[in-house]
Amino acid sequence: MGGELESENGKRFARNIRFLRRASGLVTQGRSFSQGELAERMGLTRRTIISWESGQIPHKSNLASVAEFFAACLEVEIKPSELIEGDLTKVDELLPLSEFERALSPENRKIYRSLFLSTRGMDSVDLEKVIEYVKFLKSRS
Repeated sequence: MGGELESENGKRFARNIRFLRRASGLVTQGRSFSQGELAERMGLTRRTIISWESGQIPHKSNLASVAEFFAACLEVEIKPSELIEGDLTKVDELLPLSEFERALSPENRKIYRSLFLSTRGMDSVDLEKVIEYVKFLKSRS
């Protein structure tokens, strides 16, 4: 049972690190960080990033540094335990704002984010239907 928990934690950590690498890169440079770019910014080797994205969890003393790095890039609090136990891909505060979103009022930004997040996991056929419906609504206003 302990091995299964470790495996699940490793998978969550790997998913979170991949997500945070992309999100922090978008915020910092307008595109995702490559593994090498992230390693360089964190003072690590690319091999370390690859091992994290394969599910190897760093020592507890290093988890705080990892959380601090991403928290600084994304300007949001990230606890070290969230890297292992949480699903950060579902925390909409961690999703970087696009140029379009920054121009929206806070109320419209919330609506836009809600729409965006509700389309997660949809296949391309359903996404096309959503887009067509939004176009239809737009044409009526």
